[in-house]
Amino acid sequence: MTKPDNPLMASSAVGFIHLRIHSAFSLLEGAMHIATLAKLAKQYEMPALGLSDTGNLFGALEFSQTMAAHGVQPIMGCSLRIAFDSLSDQQGNRYQDTPRIAILPLIAKDEQGFMNLMHLSSCAYLDTDAALEPQLPLSLLKQHSDGLIALSGGPSGAINQALVERMPNEADRIVDCLLDIFGDRFYIELQRHSMTEEL
Repeated sequence: MTKPDNPLMASSAVGFIHLRIHSAFSLLEGAMHIATLAKLAKQYEMPALGLSDTGNLFGALEFSQTMAAHGVQPIMGCSLRIAFDSLSDQQGNRYQDTPRIAILPLIAKDEQGFMNLMHLSSCAYLDTDAALEPQLPLSLLKQHSDGLIALSGGPSGAINQALVERMPNEADRIVDCLLDIFGDRFYIELQRHSMTEEL
């Protein structure tokens, strides 16, 4: 397969949908304006496109309206920082002394999921100390996980972080924890960007 001329390119033959696009609303991470994303999606005949800006849903309304106007199915998500601070083994031994803060991409699969995504995003900003990056405790995620699909987070996710640190037991425990919360709505991401931290 040849390398596409455009990183957003997709075709029906590939059967691939981008779920973790970052727009200009992902500060210091994304530069694409939503109108540009819509034009590219239409140009390359992409049936759907997922927006998962980091820590916010600022572009949700514009994204949904603009994609729909171009005949592209909008998929709403958000990449939130989760504090994996309650993980322990069967004997109650903590795997780490300080919380492991890691990105967890969440995608709304229905209306309830979007409502939970809005609630979690708001709590991350309102309930986090101003000196810290917005984040959520694992306990709050458990309470508001209905209607959400979770991705492992790739190199920025807690599982990959634990593997890079040569802590396979902790990685297994995080997987078990996320499976317990999301069941068959949890997916492991495989990314290949030639980065050393991609395991």
